[in-house]
Amino acid sequence: MNHEFEWRRVDSVLAPSEIEWIQQNEWTNPTSVYQRFFQIWTLKESYIKCTGEGMSRHLKKLNFHVSPEHIQFCDLTNNDVQRTEQYHFKSYIYNYSFIFSLCLQQSHCLESFNIDCFQLLPYISTHRITLEPCEHN
Repeated sequence: MNHEFEWRRVDSVLAPSEIEWIQQNEWTNPTSVYQRFFQIWTLKESYIKCTGEGMSRHLKKLNFHVSPEHIQFCDLTNNDVQRTEQYHFKSYIYNYSFIFSLCLQQSHCLESFNIDCFQLLPYISTHRITLEPCEHN
């Protein structure tokens, strides 16, 4: 398996600050590059699904800053910072391999979101799903 990340392809969908965050541990932990990329990608994907706008948004202008404590978000698609306080994000990792992110419009819903809803979907897993929050330093 080729572990070299294809950087030339991501600059059309990632902001420079996102690329910088993804590259931070590239030499010491190459696997983290993929994990960080997919966390940013799934955050963008969750937002465009939540708003219902889909891929009509310019993904490079949806800018995420991930810290261990919080995920910050800025929507620059209209050449100005749009109010984004009503959107709240959480990323999870499953089985050390799969990352997905949630975008909800009310923070109290995110805090009480019950991951057990995935247990009702037999096509996802026949085993109990145990998720860990994505945390990056």
